[in-house]
Amino acid sequence: MNAPIDIVWQFLASPAEYAAWTDAEFLRAEPSGAAAEGQKIFFRTRALGRWWPVVMEVGTVDPPHGLELRVQLPLGIINSEHINVLPLGRRETRVSFN
Repeated sequence: MNAPIDIVWQFLASPAEYAAWTDAEFLRAEPSGAAAEGQKIFFRTRALGRWWPVVMEVGTVDPPHGLELRVQLPLGIINSEHINVLPLGRRETRVSFN
């Protein structure tokens, strides 16, 4: 990304911003606020003519280096995401998943 690590981390620490890269509509986070271990983030996504629930549970949070998400998708699919953030310079950051 062409952004400093602190800007990237602000984006990752805000669950409402996840809708920008998840193809899902953000509903709420419990508890509300910045991403924190144990927090549940509720979304819904539309496919095949209906709405489907998606729930993310936040695991380990290591600001500003990364976080873990356990994603419960429709039809019982579970995905474990490890998001790593690495500064490449003052204005560039590498973000990798899994």
